[in-house]
Amino acid sequence: AVVSTQSTGEEFENKKLQRLIQNEAEKQTSLQNQITSVEQQIVESEKQSSMLEREIEDVERQITANQTLLVTLRCATNLSFQHVADTEKKRSRLVAEGKKRMVQYEKALQKYRETWAAHQTVYCSFPGVPKVMLLEEEVDNLT
Repeated sequence: AVVSTQSTGEEFENKKLQRLIQNEAEKQTSLQNQITSVEQQIVESEKQSSMLEREIEDVERQITANQTLLVTLRCATNLSFQHVADTEKKRSRLVAEGKKRMVQYEKALQKYRETWAAHQTVYCSFPGVPKVMLLEEEVDNLT
């Protein structure tokens, strides 16, 4: 009976050790699964990181292109504003010159009208001119 108690104790100890080994194997499997999952996440993260790096490079190239375009547009805008200002100055100068010429032409026209009126007064004072003017008027009315 002592032998059977001893073997029952050993069996109990063996079962206990088997359970511990089985628990350790399950933990190892669980940890191995977690490691595999983390490795897959690392691979996926590296893919995403690589894609993001390419997107960042594309965005940086676009930013550089936009900055270059901005400088070009600023230069073009400044040139356009300068051209507008220069054209406005030229227009103002030409308008002033045109007004000055118009005043000169109006003075000359007034002088010519006064001269014409003076000559007409003298012409009309000649004998027989009123009669010629009446005849010219009659001819004009006939046509």
